[in-house]
Amino acid sequence: MLKFRISSKFGIMEEIRDGKPHTGIDFAMPEGTDLRAIGDAVVERVVNYGSENIGKGVILKLEDGTRAIYGHMDSISVKEGAVIKAGDLLGASGNTGHSSGAHLHFGLWKDGEYIDPTPIAEQVADLSGSLAPKALSIFEPTGAITQWLFGKTVTKTTKETAYGILEGLCEVLVELSGAIALVGGGICLLLHVGGWKGGIRWMGILTVARILILMTLGGV
Repeated sequence: MLKFRISSKFGIMEEIRDGKPHTGIDFAMPEGTDLRAIGDAVVERVVNYGSENIGKGVILKLEDGTRAIYGHMDSISVKEGAVIKAGDLLGASGNTGHSSGAHLHFGLWKDGEYIDPTPIAEQVADLSGSLAPKALSIFEPTGAITQWLFGKTVTKTTKETAYGILEGLCEVLVELSGAIALVGGGICLLLHVGGWKGGIRWMGILTVARILILMTLGGV
C-alpha cells in the first residue's frame, strides 16, 4: 500500500483538464507535506503560474537528462541552478494552480515527451512527508482521529498513513452508496409498479442519501 494514494493516474482524461490526457500522476496528501528530490539533480526551473497549470512548482534535471516535475506546491525551498542530492528537501505540497484539492502532481519528461511515472510512484511517496518519527500536536489535521486510534501522540508518518486509509474508506463508501442507490432504487420502482405505494418514496430516500454522501465525502 502506497504511503499516499494516487488520486489521478497517468494518461487519464478528466473534465478538470478539459478532457486532455493527464501528463503525470497525482498523490492525495495534506497541504504542507514535505517533498524531496527523487534523485541527484540540478534545479532547472522554479515556476509560479498563479492559478493556472501546476501553480507553484519545481522542475529537476536528473543525471540521465529526465526532467522530474513537482506541481501544485505550497512553498519552495530551492533555487534555480542549485545542485541537489536524492532526498533533499524541495518544499511543501499545496493546492496552487489549476487544482481541485490538496495534492502533489508528479510528472516525468524524457526525449521530448511525458512518460508514465507510475513505476516510481512508491519511491516518490516514500520520499514525501516525514522520514523520521516526530511528535505532533493532536490539534493538527486528522489529529483527533489519529489520537483516538493510536494514542496521545502520533508521528507525522502515522498521520499521513491514517489520512490515506480514511480517504480510501471514503472512496469505498461513495462507490457503495452509488450501487445501493442504483440497485435499491430500481427494486423500489419495480415494487411501485407492482402495487407497493411506498416504492417511489423509498426510491427518493435512497437518492437523497446518495446525494448527501457525495456532498459529504465526494470531495475528500
